[in-house]
Amino acid sequence: MKNSKLDLNEWSKRLTKQLGYNINIVQINDYLDGYQSKSYILTDSSNKKFFAKQIKHNVRGFEYPAKEISSLMTSGFMQDNTKLSPRNLGLFISKNSELVGLPTITTQDEIYQLQEFAGEGKSYFDIFLSNLNKKSIDDPDTEHLDKIVNIISNIHQVKPDPNLDYSLLYKDGLRSLLTNSEITTSLLSDFDSDHPILNMDSQKEYLGDFWELIRHFDNNSNRVCALHGDFWGGNLFFGENNNPWIIDFSRIPWGDAGIDIGWWFGQYLWFYYETKNPYIKKLGNLFLKKYILKSKDKKIKETMSLGLAVAGIIYISPKIHPNLDLKVANLFWNHIRKTIKNKKFDWE
Repeated sequence: MKNSKLDLNEWSKRLTKQLGYNINIVQINDYLDGYQSKSYILTDSSNKKFFAKQIKHNVRGFEYPAKEISSLMTSGFMQDNTKLSPRNLGLFISKNSELVGLPTITTQDEIYQLQEFAGEGKSYFDIFLSNLNKKSIDDPDTEHLDKIVNIISNIHQVKPDPNLDYSLLYKDGLRSLLTNSEITTSLLSDFDSDHPILNMDSQKEYLGDFWELIRHFDNNSNRVCALHGDFWGGNLFFGENNNPWIIDFSRIPWGDAGIDIGWWFGQYLWFYYETKNPYIKKLGNLFLKKYILKSKDKKIKETMSLGLAVAGIIYISPKIHPNLDLKVANLFWNHIRKTIKNKKFDWE
């Protein structure tokens, strides 16, 4: 059969290179069609057969290509561990009708992400901490917020490839708040069952309300956009001439802008309760005002409850913040819980 993604000549060439002897694929047939994947049997001129598995596009759990690659690489890794036949022969991607091979990853390999280096600078979080005793917002505050809002709103203006299912992507972003290995359920595991704020019963109640919050927003797929995924002051820097840059994109590639904005706003909410300084409340309000003006997002005070629901756990986490002032933590956490229940952020 003629298929640009399952081309006989390309498979022959790549398998020959992979195996070190001549392979001539003469036939490709559909094999199994599963819920999330499909497979093919490749037959060469000597009647030797190969099995190829492909993850379907636009199915739940595989909302974008990186997830498909991750799943197939994991499958190959697990197969390699068994040392059994049939062998894993690697991962291939059909790119512009040409098959490109990816290496098998093992526990002996070191994996890095390489980025450009923007230069030395000072994080916004350090700047913010140095200003906790300020009494009023000044020009440097305003300039910082303008530049922060400009960066994050430009990120949020990016929409996914129109070939992807926006509803699936949006719901995946919401689900990831609970299922990502770095976020909610992982953070909750650090709390003892008798923790003074989040004991086991409180954790169950919180998760139930959080799930209700997620389901409340899950039909807003028109809001899907690119996210930073770990948007807080420690990942945003100001350097020479006060030029900003942002690092450490992670966790949730597509979702609701409220995830980033709530995550960011957690800083203002926590330190407001810690200091009771009205300046911090005003700073948070100015950030939201500028973000709404720049993004035209009229629902952000509602959907930022999603990000705050996660940020709330971070700021009272016994692992991240072992020396909590329980009085402050209770006030802060009660505000987070009210935000989740009301499905909207409000200072009161």
